[in-house]
Amino acid sequence: MKLAASFLLCLFVVTAITSLFPRAVTAQNLALESIDVFLDCERRSCDFDYIRREIPYVNYVRDRTEALVHILVTTERTGSGGRAYKLNFVGMKDFSALSDTLRYTSSGTDTDDERRTGLVRKIAEGLVRYISRTSIADRMVITVTRVSEDELLTSNPPDDPWDSWNFGVGLNGEYEAEETSNNANIRGRLSANRTTEEWKLIFSLGINYRERNFDVGDQTITSITKSGNFWTYVVKSIAPQWSVGVSSFTDTSTRQNRKLSSSLAPAIEYSLFPYSESNQRQITFVYELRFQTVEYEELTVFDKTHEKLLSQSLKLNLDYRQPWGSASAQLEGSNFITDFESSRTEFYSVEVSGSISVRLVRGLNVNLGFGYDLVKDQLFLVKEELTEEEILLGTKRLPTSYEYEFRMGFSYNFGSIYNNVVNSRMNVRF
Repeated sequence: MKLAASFLLCLFVVTAITSLFPRAVTAQNLALESIDVFLDCERRSCDFDYIRREIPYVNYVRDRTEALVHILVTTERTGSGGRAYKLNFVGMKDFSALSDTLRYTSSGTDTDDERRTGLVRKIAEGLVRYISRTSIADRMVITVTRVSEDELLTSNPPDDPWDSWNFGVGLNGEYEAEETSNNANIRGRLSANRTTEEWKLIFSLGINYRERNFDVGDQTITSITKSGNFWTYVVKSIAPQWSVGVSSFTDTSTRQNRKLSSSLAPAIEYSLFPYSESNQRQITFVYELRFQTVEYEELTVFDKTHEKLLSQSLKLNLDYRQPWGSASAQLEGSNFITDFESSRTEFYSVEVSGSISVRLVRGLNVNLGFGYDLVKDQLFLVKEELTEEEILLGTKRLPTSYEYEFRMGFSYNFGSIYNNVVNSRMNVRF
């Protein structure tokens, strides 16, 4: 009660002080004559402060039910490492008959500033048809740069010397320490990919080394985990809603008791909706058949040091991003058909997960997430009993028949529906 009373007292004092100062007439106040806009975009994809600064002539509201225009921005990664933005302008109330869709694609070599500048330009283009129907239309000036004859002659796209190939390299190192412990971690990555309308080719190499040391009494406990992988993926589009592919995966992992594992897996995918709609809605079914050879670091609970395996899996993926919110779900079932030495059909796994974010009523958002794995295929478990250090530090996997998680959260905002002003002074994150 004392804490609540103190909070209310502080709120009253701040409100009283701010009321003593006259309200300044700014560009944001002038936006009240324009349209109310709800910008629906993930923060990692949109710089909201920059957008409000560059487009100050509309009213940004924080509740879609108050808006005349709902801008839904969805993104996908392009083959060049850039971003493909799809901007759905959904007219509401008096503008319910006006809807539009625009697209903007950034390059993989664009800086953050170039990317956000291009997105702002596209948002401004989409708002023109709405602003032209308001009282500030007379103040709107549209400029189109005239194309010169030389530009017309050279307007054909130039030859691509890289033939749509893109490459990436990364190396990260971390070290932290305190009086009785230290932790070092090194991660490296190499990648190459080529993406066209017909083909997708991905090659990826990754390594990870982590060492942790703990001083316990007069001894030092050291934990080392190492892993590495090389992954290739080739996908061919065979119809508007069908694709085939093959992947290969080679890896080593101390935690998974794999000295060396190699696999080859052909797969086929069917999309219920055309792939062109994937950034707003997608339902896909994927069937995969995987042949695998494994060499273990230590003897397994099934007295194996190496083995050959054949498994199959069926995956269902659902993704929706609509004005009311977003939802996704995944369901995957897999089992071993045989190991060519004895039947292993009783070894299987089922994974189901999902998340949903919904705006229930004005200002109220609910977020739910869950995951459940039925684990019946841990063929790699070490036969020898694990030490207390290995269990506590998680350097080796423990036997389990299930894994699950559940997430829930909600947020409720109330007060002024307008959020036009940008003030970056002494930024504090709550």
